[in-house]
Amino acid sequence: MAIITPAADADRKTGEMYGLQRRLLALPSDQINAAVLDPSLSLEDIAKFGGPDLVRIFGARLREVLGTLDSYSQGRLMLFQGNLEAARAAFERAVAEENESVKSHCNLAATLIKQGDVEGACRNFEIAAEMGDPFARLNLITLYEVRGQAQTLIELEKLAELGEQGITLILNSANQYTRVNRELAIILFEFLATKFHPEALGLLLGYYSHNRDMPNFQRLLSLADTGGYELVEGQLREKESS
Repeated sequence: MAIITPAADADRKTGEMYGLQRRLLALPSDQINAAVLDPSLSLEDIAKFGGPDLVRIFGARLREVLGTLDSYSQGRLMLFQGNLEAARAAFERAVAEENESVKSHCNLAATLIKQGDVEGACRNFEIAAEMGDPFARLNLITLYEVRGQAQTLIELEKLAELGEQGITLILNSANQYTRVNRELAIILFEFLATKFHPEALGLLLGYYSHNRDMPNFQRLLSLADTGGYELVEGQLREKESS
């Protein structure tokens, strides 16, 4: 017969609550709204304002589950539901409480962008980036139209300082942006080309050749030569050492 100690029972209850929290955060947007975060609401009120499914799913434990959500989780819940004002307020509380700090700054930034406050978003991405989050720095780069080319290059250099991780992040982003923002994709590929990245050099050479942009084609060809590459039958290859 298994003996359940007080510590084991506490761990079990914590695990149960975590599971309930995850289930709550995964609910469809039409089943929950900001009203349910009001601690003064009864289960009957929640069934009326937050959707009857909440009470049906969680029963008497619903208030307990809601009460355990920290500010960051509340913000995520409200952002998912599209309630930007409530999400912003929750993430601002989370930042003040230093709860999930980097994530709170990034999610607050994402909320601010949706509200049209790009400058506020930049400030929060900058804080998260300085705390060591490379994805926050990558998000700063996507705001190049607001921040200017010089600042964009500074952020790219900081990402590149991370080594292979940073270069891979830039390359993956460049490939993704070829479909939705070609201007930004070219900025990213051009930066990688200055680092003599063979894939970036090859893609840009093909792009400029296809568009008959011979000045840029020749410029990239010269850059490839400096980096130790040559164009052979349309393929960029490493030069053979003599």
